[in-house]
Amino acid sequence: YALWSLKNIYYINNNHDLESLITSNEYNKYDEIILNADLDLQNAELTPFSNFRTYFNGNYHTISNIKILNSGGLFSNTNDSVIEKLGLINVTVYTNGDSAGGLIGRATDTIIKECFTSGIVKAENYNGGSSDLRSHAGGLVGSCNSNMEILNCYSTCEVISKANLYAYSGGLIGKYVPYSVSSLKIDNSFATGKIVSYSISSCSDSRSYS
Repeated sequence: YALWSLKNIYYINNNHDLESLITSNEYNKYDEIILNADLDLQNAELTPFSNFRTYFNGNYHTISNIKILNSGGLFSNTNDSVIEKLGLINVTVYTNGDSAGGLIGRATDTIIKECFTSGIVKAENYNGGSSDLRSHAGGLVGSCNSNMEILNCYSTCEVISKANLYAYSGGLIGKYVPYSVSSLKIDNSFATGKIVSYSISSCSDSRSYS
């Protein structure tokens, strides 16, 4: 109990708490971020967490009607982090860059447990020409590398990837790029959404990692 009381915890009780935390850009100073209520963002555009490196405990709550534009997901990118017990309902994620996910755009050394997403995810890196543009879109994670775990999760997101050169889409993960020493673990997780990839010049790949 004494150790627990010393933890630096941020509690999200309403939309303002979430937006203030993201705007402050100081979320990584907390040992744990706890969602204390179900939130409805009413399709207002939200700036995502960026370079997230801590522990997000959704506490079995949900965030509904999220709109993330020109970025990878609610968590744009994560490293050495844990996200668990969180549901995202009717999420809209669109990026004109290379990675988009219903939860995370790019993940490294990240654990996702007991999370789910629904809505639409689209990564579009396309200009109609022959330049080397690639895209990755996933129901949970757009792209990931190094050590990654997805446990007891699911996604029903529609996932769309469009690119000049390589377009990858996955029900859970759009693209996994392992380092020389790395691992990917997916356990008791699945995806049921429609998956589409479109590339004008080289390769498209649609699959459901489950």
